[in-house]
Amino acid sequence: MSALVRTELFKLRSTRGPWVAAAAVVTAQLLLCLVIGMQAEQALVRDGLGPRAGTCTGYPLLLLGITAMTQEYRYRTIVPAFLTTPARWRVLAAKAAAVAAVGVVLSVVTQSIWVGAGLVRHGAAAMHLERASEVARLYGVTALGVALLGVLGLALGAIVRNSTAALVVLIAGTVVEGALEEFRYKGPFTSGLQVLTDRTAHGVPPGLSALCLWTAVALCVAGLVVRRDEADS
Repeated sequence: MSALVRTELFKLRSTRGPWVAAAAVVTAQLLLCLVIGMQAEQALVRDGLGPRAGTCTGYPLLLLGITAMTQEYRYRTIVPAFLTTPARWRVLAAKAAAVAAVGVVLSVVTQSIWVGAGLVRHGAAAMHLERASEVARLYGVTALGVALLGVLGLALGAIVRNSTAALVVLIAGTVVEGALEEFRYKGPFTSGLQVLTDRTAHGVPPGLSALCLWTAVALCVAGLVVRRDEADS
C-alpha cells in the first residue's frame, strides 16, 4: 500500500493541476491577508485560522479531488494501475490517502499564512498563541476538514467519472442542502462549511461527524463501483 501511495503522490506532483490549484489557494490567502489580515481588527485576523484558511482551501481541494479522479478516467491513465493491482479498492484507497496528505499540508501552509500576518500586524498576543491547545485544535480541525473534502471529491469523481457531471452534482447538491433547513450543514456538501467555519475553542464541530460519515459513504460507493467494473471486465 505504501508503494501505491507514493505512486499517487508522484502523479500529483508531476501533473500541472495540483500545482495550479495549490498556487491559486496560496495566492488567494495572501491576497486576503493583504486586504483583511494586515489591516483588520484582531478578531478578524484570528478568524483566518478557521473560516478563511479552511473554506478557501477545503473546497478547492474538493474540486482537485474530483479532477484528479475524473481526468484519470478521461485519459485512461488509471488503466495501468488497475491492471497491476489485484484489488482495485487499494488504488482508490491510495488515491484518497494522497489527496488527504496534500490537503493537510496545504491547510497547514494557509493557516500559517494567517498566523504570520497576525504576528506582523498585531503581535503574538492578538493571535492567542499562548493558548497552545486552542491553536492546535484550530489547525487540526481545519486540516481534517480540508482532507475530508478532498477525499469526498475524489470519491465523487470515482462514482461519476465525468468532471462536468460531478460539478453539476456538487452545485445542485449544495443548492438543495442550503435551501432545506433540515439538511443544511448536515449533508455531504455543506457539512464541510460548518466544520471549517467553527470557531469554538473546545469540542468537536457538529458538522464533523456528518462530514466523516458522508465521506465514508462516498468512498464505500466508489469502492463498489470499482469492484463492479472488475467483475464485468
